Amino acid sequence: MPVTIRSADHGAEALQFRRWRESEASSVEKLVLCTNTDDLGESKQQIRGLVAASFPRTPKDFESNGRILSSKNGFVNACIDAYNDHHNLVIRPEDVWFAILSQLSIYVNHNAEALRNQFVNHEGRDDLFIEVDDMEKVDNGEMAVMMTKLMNDKIKNPDTRNWIMPTFTTTEKTDQTVAAVMFMGTMQKYFTYSWGTRCGIPSVTLEGEIRDWADMHDRIRKMTDIFGAGVAGFRNTVLPAVEGMAKSFLDAEGQGKRFWQGVCVQNMPNGSGSPTYTGWITAFTYWAEDGRCLHSPGTGNASRGGSPGGKSVMHLRRGDVPCGFVRVPVVLKYWDHIVNSDMTAGSVAIRATDAAGRKSSKADTLRPQSGWFLYKT
Repeated sequence: MPVTIRSADHGAEALQFRRWRESEASSVEKLVLCTNTDDLGESKQQIRGLVAASFPRTPKDFESNGRILSSKNGFVNACIDAYNDHHNLVIRPEDVWFAILSQLSIYVNHNAEALRNQFVNHEGRDDLFIEVDDMEKVDNGEMAVMMTKLMNDKIKNPDTRNWIMPTFTTTEKTDQTVAAVMFMGTMQKYFTYSWGTRCGIPSVTLEGEIRDWADMHDRIRKMTDIFGAGVAGFRNTVLPAVEGMAKSFLDAEGQGKRFWQGVCVQNMPNGSGSPTYTGWITAFTYWAEDGRCLHSPGTGNASRGGSPGGKSVMHLRRGDVPCGFVRVPVVLKYWDHIVNSDMTAGSVAIRATDAAGRKSSKADTLRPQSGWFLYKT
C-alpha cells in the first residue's frame, strides 16, 4: 500500500495560481503547444493539428481531476516546487521510471553511432511498419506498444523491451504507451516508424507497493547490460535515490523522513545570479539535452567539497533541467496519403489538486503528470 512521509513539521500551503498563469494548460491543445516551446517561448516546430492524445479532449474533462500546469520535466519540477512552496507531493513509480528513461534517451541519441553495436546489427535506419485496416479507427497508443515488439525483434538484447516497459502495480495502459514512445524515441537513430494502410513537499506520498520500487531498483542495477558501460555513472548516481524511496516504505518516520528532507536544497548566490539546487533530485538530471554530463567536474554544474569525502556535488540551475519527455517522428499512411507526424511522451506536466486528489481552488498537492500526444507536423 502507499506510504506517506511527513518530511516537514509545517502544513501544506495552497498554490498561488497567478504564478502559473503562463504555464497553466486549459486544454490538451495548449499543453501540446507548451511542450513544443523552448525556454525563450519560441515554438520548436509547426504543429498542424492534434491526431490523438492520452488526455481528455474537452476542456471540462481535461481539468476534471485537477489543474494542469505544463512543465518540461514534470517529475523534477514538481519535487522542486513542492520543496520551495510547501506543497504536498504524490509520486507514482512510473514518474520516477520515466525520468530515468528520458535521461537514457538523451544519452543514446547523442552517442548513437558509438552505441550502434550495443543495440543493432544493421547500418543506417531500419524501416518499421505496421499495416492496419482502417486508420480512422486505429488506436495510436496501441500502435506504439506494438511497434516496440517489432523493435525488440531487431535489437540484439532480447531483454531490452521488458526492461523498459513498466509492470508496476500502478501501471496503466497510458503508462505502457508512454514507455513505448520513449523507447521509440531512444532508438530513433536506428529505426523509422510508421503505421497505416498498405500503399506506398510537506508530505510525500509514494504510490504503489514496495515491490514496485524493488523491481525498479533491480532494473536500474541491470542498466549497463542494456545500454553499455557508458551509463554506469548515471546508474550509480540514480540508484541511491531509488533505494531511498524503497526504504521509505519500511521506515516512513525515520529513514523516510530524513531522505525526503534531502530531496533538494536551494542555494542562494552571494550577490547577483540565480539560485541553484543540490540534493538527490539532481540524480535525475545527469545529462543535459545536448548530451553533456552535468555531473562532471568542469561543466559549471559540479563542484568539489560539498559532500563527505570531497566528492562532486551537482548544482542544478532551474533553466538547466532537461526535458522529461521524448519526441519521435512517426509516419501515418492513409492509403495513398502520407501524414508526417510527431509523437511526444513522458513527464509533460504537473497536476495540482487538494490532498484527496480533487480539483480545488485551494490546491496544495502536486503530482507529476505523464502522457502522450500524436500530432501532425
